[in-house]
Amino acid sequence: MKNEVNQGALAAGVILIIAGIFALLINFGLLSGVSFLIALGVAFLVAFAIWRNLGFLIPGMILLWLGIGLTITEQSRLNIANDGSIIVAALGLAFISIYLLMPRRRHWWPLIPGGILLVIGITIFLFAQNIIPFTFIQVINVLWPAAIIILGIWLVLRQLYFRR
Repeated sequence: MKNEVNQGALAAGVILIIAGIFALLINFGLLSGVSFLIALGVAFLVAFAIWRNLGFLIPGMILLWLGIGLTITEQSRLNIANDGSIIVAALGLAFISIYLLMPRRRHWWPLIPGGILLVIGITIFLFAQNIIPFTFIQVINVLWPAAIIILGIWLVLRQLYFRR
């Protein structure tokens, strides 16, 4: 029993090493603070790839996509009126990515917050860029039929491809 490796301690060690390396690089001015979120997300994803534990996948994807969203808003030259929309959409992509990387995809719960956050983020972005010049009521009149169509497509795909 002495020779058994504590997988949790090993995973924590890997995550701390990667986080520490990036913290040093940030303190020396070689990286931005946002890259720490990306590095921490990658560290969790490395732990997930090694140990296949969903407890690493979920924070890994959330931190990675949050870091990506913040990087886009920092580096963007698009003159985005509402940077929050990018962050919200990135978090939506995080949850969708969690679902896509789950083994056997038995749990579809990440699609709910992912879909909601992605739709809200995209909608806010399109309004902020004046791409959607509609009023709120006009948007609702488009969104609820679109939601019904998406729900129908999901039900059909679920029956055809995701049955147990």
